[in-house]
Amino acid sequence: MRKQPPPWHLQLKLLQSSPLHSLWLKQLQQKLLNYLLIRLPHLLSKMRLLRWLQMQKHSRLHHWQM
Repeated sequence: MRKQPPPWHLQLKLLQSSPLHSLWLKQLQQKLLNYLLIRLPHLLSKMRLLRWLQMQKHSRLHHWQM
């Protein structure tokens, strides 16, 4: 007895066979891009903040060691 593929797999096959597939992919890519463009500055600032905090910690440690 063979294992049945999961339903999402079937959906994917249906999508690939349909002409809407490429359109759907394009829309998805666009959404992802928009999301990234919105979120990226936020993430970058977060990373910068973290790096800054780490630097502060290190400098403080150096002060204590002296």
